[in-house]
Order: sequence, then C-alpha cells, then structure tokens
Amino acid sequence: MEKLSSGEGFQGGSFLYGEGTTFTSYGFNAIYKLRAHLSLVSSYSDYVGFLVERKNIYDGGTFSLGISIEY
Repeated sequence: MEKLSSGEGFQGGSFLYGEGTTFTSYGFNAIYKLRAHLSLVSSYSDYVGFLVERKNIYDGGTFSLGISIEY
C-alpha cells in the first residue's frame, strides 16, 4: 500500500480519486409553464456506448418530474 502524503502534511505528488467509471450520456429537459408562477419540469437521461463503452455504472435511463414555483 502506498501513502498519499507524508507525516509532515506534505503531499509528494498529485492524486486524482475516481471510481473507475466510463460512460457517454445524453439528456433532455423540458419546462411547461402552467400559470404565471407555476411550471412543470421534466427530464430524461440515459447512457449510450457510441463514444466509449459503459463501465462500472448503473445502466438504465432516469426520468424525473417536478413542479417549479417562482416567488
């Protein structure tokens, strides 16, 4: 095992933390104004493999729906 820093608080090199994920994704967002201060907000995103293959991710589309209120 390799230490990332010495006991004196000096870090000898740079360190990038990552989970080993690889993915290409796309998404769509939509907002529909219901009233003057009320809107319906929706979004969809999914992963695709045309640039890089998916690796170490949850492989499925996500959809969200919400309401936006302006004060």
